[in-house]
Amino acid sequence: MTYADSIAGNIRAEVSRREINQTDLARHLDMSQAQLSNRLRGRIEFRPSEIEKIAEFMSVDIEELTKYIRFATPKRGS
Repeated sequence: MTYADSIAGNIRAEVSRREINQTDLARHLDMSQAQLSNRLRGRIEFRPSEIEKIAEFMSVDIEELTKYIRFATPKRGS
């Protein structure tokens, strides 16, 4: 998992937790719903300015959206 994937996952989680309509969020970001969907799926990385706007829109600290979540991977042969 990359840092960009982690950010997309954090944003997806907050959108879901807060029951935010993706169309409204896309409108706030001045992009189409398809463009937002590509970012949420990790196909395109979020720009720093977009992350700032999303944090503002959701009234969350930007750190909540940009924290890196590292998943443990099992060791081979264990």
